[in-house]
This record gives sequence, structure tokens and C-alpha cells, in this order.
Amino acid sequence: MLYCDRTCIVRFSALIAFMVAHGLWAQVANEQPYSILGLGNVVQRANASVYYSGNLRASWQHPALLNVDNPASLASLQWTAFESGGQFEMARLKEGDSTAVVRLGSAQRLDLAFPMRNFIQELFRKREARFHWGMGFSLIPYTTVQYSVSSTTLYRDSFEVEQRLKGKGGSYQLLWTNAVKVGDWSGGLSVGKIFGHISKEREILPPLRLNPNQAFFDDQLDFTGWYVRVGLQYRRLLSAEDIPSARKRYVTAGVYFTPSLAMRAQLERLYWTRRPVFGSGNAIRDTLLYQSSALRIGRSPMEWGLGVSYWRSEQWGWGLDFKIEDWTAVDASVLIEGAGVRYGRGWAFSVGGFYIPELGAIALLRRVHYRAGFVYQVEPRLLGEEHVRKWELPLGITLPVYHLRQISHIHFGMVIGQMWVPQSLMKSYMQFSLGVTFNDNTWFRKRKFF
Repeated sequence: MLYCDRTCIVRFSALIAFMVAHGLWAQVANEQPYSILGLGNVVQRANASVYYSGNLRASWQHPALLNVDNPASLASLQWTAFESGGQFEMARLKEGDSTAVVRLGSAQRLDLAFPMRNFIQELFRKREARFHWGMGFSLIPYTTVQYSVSSTTLYRDSFEVEQRLKGKGGSYQLLWTNAVKVGDWSGGLSVGKIFGHISKEREILPPLRLNPNQAFFDDQLDFTGWYVRVGLQYRRLLSAEDIPSARKRYVTAGVYFTPSLAMRAQLERLYWTRRPVFGSGNAIRDTLLYQSSALRIGRSPMEWGLGVSYWRSEQWGWGLDFKIEDWTAVDASVLIEGAGVRYGRGWAFSVGGFYIPELGAIALLRRVHYRAGFVYQVEPRLLGEEHVRKWELPLGITLPVYHLRQISHIHFGMVIGQMWVPQSLMKSYMQFSLGVTFNDNTWFRKRKFF
């Protein structure tokens, strides 16, 4: 049975309290003009070490650093790992001759994962156990909506009408992951919920001098659905087993699949007009529509991916990753009636790797993990007949920190990228992120029963 002493209980309780508080605060709050499309921008969901190494989500596995994107990777954990972080973004928006600069900040994911078998006990065995089991819990931002757009239109060549569009909200994934490893094969399953709230408002404001009716349209959407992902990884040792571990070479291949599942929503609509009464400070208000109804918004996206990576021990490695997303079953018109927004199929390709000058080095610059990659993506969202596209160049370093025979990792990252729709708005951005992975091998202990 598992045993957790008083120190372990205190640590675990403090972590749960921190996760709850962080989760309540961590609503992504980016000013993102493309989030007006459909259910918003899909948040980059890969763990820090995975993404800044080229987003090698399918094939990445590590004894101390997490990769929740492929649930099979948790079977390779040897340390308890808790990961969190945040990012800051500077972006330049350009459409035609118009430009704007925005500065954004957001909190990121929360992950807690641990091996169900204490690896310290494995060190005293004469041979490595062939069966491993890992488990984890994650709270991950999934989509985000945050925009405020104002425009004017000349009506019948006589007066201008102002239109304001505002939106905020987003969605999260709450996941429970289990993974097992037998020999060279690892398999995992993530089960959880997608839940979110989106608020979208539209205002039509003719000039007050005309004593007009001002129109207001308010849509509130709460939605939820189940989420399931299965993953498989195979790691093959290419060198002899009796050579030093620092010289061992591996090839790892991985695949994952997310099926499309039903999603339900509660939609509340309030449409009304207002006519100011001059001189009184009052206004005449008339409700045009109030509707509250339960409905389906289609099915959740289907996604599958595959990848392969080559490692020389844990000192350096590189890999390739490819994924396909199918969002055609998602009903994007629930909140965007008549806007010409819809979902299709998208894909992404990435390549990258990492390098550590010297394993176990004392000098700071010799033990840092240097990471770099390139990501190109054609998103499932379409504006008219054109997909939203983007490219990113992630660069990062990971600093191992040792304390009382424990190791943790601090992640610093920078992303340079662009997002655009052909013949439309282009967003050029630079993101800076800071994250941490706390590792500990004393949180969970178990008596010998295998």
C-alpha cells in the first residue's frame, strides 16, 4: 500500500490549496483579435520542456519532466513533478496601413504527476523492473476569447454608425491521466472534462443627434463535454546495455489519438434597444429577445499525432512531430450567426531538440538545457475560405536546481512568431515565459508489494 508521512501530507495539502487558488486566477486574459472566430484561440498546451524543444509531444518521455500531451509518457516518470508558469507577450497587429501594439500577460497550466513505484527502491534491485505505473492530474487552458473591436460604417451616405464588438472568456481541460510501461512499450489514457464560459457582446450606436434607437446584443454560452486521449510510445535502445548510461542511444516513436465526443451548452441571449431621452438623463428601453435554452454545439475536435525522436542518453536529442485536427463537428455558428466563420481540418508540423553540455556538471552554464525548435501550423478555423495560419520559433533554456538531494527545473522561454489570414490581419508577436517544475522523490512512499 502507499504510505505518506506527516511531511508528505503537509506538502500535498499546500499544493492542492495552491492549485485551487491558481486555477481560479489563471483565466487567460489576452487581447487576441482572432479569438472572435468560433470558440476562440486554442491555447498552446504542451509542457515547457516539450514545446521549447520543438513541440515533440508524441515521442517525448523523461524521468523528471512532464509531457501530458501523450499520456503514455507518464509511465517513464521517476520523480514526482509539479509544473506551472506564466507568460508575457508583445504583439504588433497590422491590417493594410493600420497598426497597433498590444502587451499581454497570462498564467499557464497546472500539472501534478508522480510514479506509483518509488524509483529509489529500484536502485537497490539487481535488475530494473519491467512494469511501471504513472499517474497525473492537470488543469490546462484550452481556448481563450478576449477582444474589443470598434468600427464605423457610413450609412446611406448621410451619417456614420459605430459598431462595437467585445468578447471574453474561454475554456479549460481538467484531466486525470494513467500510464503503464511494460518493457519498451508504454501506453496511457487521459480522461477529463472540457468546460468553459464565453461572453460576446455587440453594440450598434447611431449618432445621438438623431435621437436613435441604440441596439445591444448579448450572448452568454456555458459549455461542457468529455475529453479522452489515448497514447502509445515505444523506446528502442540502439546501443549495448552494458555501456555507461551517458553513452546510451535511444529512438522513441509515439502516437496519440483524441476521439470526437458530444458537447452540450447552455445559451442565454438578451437583445434590446435603448433610446436616450434628452434633458432627463433617462432612456427608454425595449427588450427585443430573451432566450435561454440548452443545446448541442456539435462534438469536440478529433485529433491525432505521431512523432519520432533520437536521444543520446539525456544529454542531447532531436525529433519530428506531426498532428492533424478535425474540427468540422464543432458548431462555430452558435455565437457568430452570419459571420462566415466555420471550422475545418488543420495540421501542424514541428522539429526541434535540446542539448546539455555536460550531464551532472557543477558549473551553471555546463548543466543548462538548451532548447530550440520550429513549428508551422494551419489552424482548423476558417475566415471565408482561408485558414488561420501561424509559424513559431521557440527558444528556451532549462536550469536544473539541486537542493537536499532533490532536483527541480526552472524554465525560461522565448517564442517569435506570426499569425495571419491571407489578405487580412497579421499578428507578429514575441512571447516570454517563466515556468518551474518541482521534483521530489519523497512525496509518495510505498511498502514493497510488487
